[in-house]
Amino acid sequence: MDKPILCNQILSGLTQPKKALALYSGGSIADSMIRQTQVDLLQSQKFVVSENLVNNAYKASTEKPSVLLEMVENAQIPFDNLWIEWDERSRQKFIKEFTNKRGQDYNFDSRGVPERVGYHIKKFTDETGHVDFLYEMWAFIEKDKAEDFTEQADFLADKFIQPSMCFTINNNKSINFEEELERVDTLDEFPKEWRAKSSDQLMERAFHTGAKLLSSWYLFENMPKHLLKKHTRHSNNKKNGQIVFDSNNLPDTLAYDKDHEFNCLKEIYSRISMAQSRGMHWSIPSWKFQEGYSRDEIQDHEHNLTVMCEGDLRFLISLFALINQDVSDIQNIVPDNKIIHTKLGKRVPRNEYKVLSLNISDRKVKKLYKDTFIGKGNPKRLHTRRGHFRHLRNIHGEIVKKVWIKSCVAGNAELGTIEKDYNLKSE
Repeated sequence: MDKPILCNQILSGLTQPKKALALYSGGSIADSMIRQTQVDLLQSQKFVVSENLVNNAYKASTEKPSVLLEMVENAQIPFDNLWIEWDERSRQKFIKEFTNKRGQDYNFDSRGVPERVGYHIKKFTDETGHVDFLYEMWAFIEKDKAEDFTEQADFLADKFIQPSMCFTINNNKSINFEEELERVDTLDEFPKEWRAKSSDQLMERAFHTGAKLLSSWYLFENMPKHLLKKHTRHSNNKKNGQIVFDSNNLPDTLAYDKDHEFNCLKEIYSRISMAQSRGMHWSIPSWKFQEGYSRDEIQDHEHNLTVMCEGDLRFLISLFALINQDVSDIQNIVPDNKIIHTKLGKRVPRNEYKVLSLNISDRKVKKLYKDTFIGKGNPKRLHTRRGHFRHLRNIHGEIVKKVWIKSCVAGNAELGTIEKDYNLKSE
């Protein structure tokens, strides 16, 4: 690379946040988080993804949901603190070519595409002891692209941006929505009026979040046709004529379990959630943290994330699933000390990084994920999950809440029924 990587440019920008950070609000909360971000980015394992790996990862990400679900379980993050970036314009060019070859339209030409996109992925433990990897997106918005992001282009022009929200995905199991309700109440971070009132409502939110972060077209392509007809309509915007998702009667749709691929898609959605990012701390005034957020404000923050990052999570799932198959070469790059780069008037640090590229042909990559990710197994027969206690612990391992998880019925009755007898013994 002739230019410094995006991560090193961000580290340079964080030394002058007022000039370099979009929506910087100032204050002690903002500056404290910026200092912590500098430390975490400096200590992160830094990776740059080559063009051939990007292209193959995107192709793999278009596989059916049963295959993608298996990729989710293989897409473990290899380090607790990791930075990964790629050439976004090259990726978008490939997506357009790939999509057109499939006989589909590519409608993103008018969108402002940053030159590079990166994700800072870091392990995080909340006060209940719940562990997640937070996926925080970064980009630099050039002046001539800013108007494609917002009407208030002056706030973004020639600045680094991170959405005020980020996303997480559980690679190992779906979210238990009853337990998640209790955890949200225990953390008490969001306004009560915004919080879901039931596990069904929380499941609906997960569906909406997943549909956007995996991209709308992926939902439309893998939804049973009769449900697709019920939930889609043309937008009022005659200019783009896009199809939009209508969420009326969504509970009935979520209860539909007669399509295996749709069941796998819902399973992936159930593992995805959103969280507050570091960017929230410097883009929101200090007094707002004391006052709290309204429901509409939280929804605006979530909307901004899903618009900026639509489709990225699906791509990242397949990218890490391929990386973890040990088919990539790693080249360690140490920037030349004699070459000085600047960004926004500041010198860019020369931290070393690693370039990931495939060491097998495109044909063998396709065979690899066809052989390795053959699709998640058949749906389960109807069965009863017994009620049980879950213990929520803090970071010190102390139990802070005891939650009863109600019994429920799961699986597909058409496949048969599993009868379970519990033999209770006393000593």
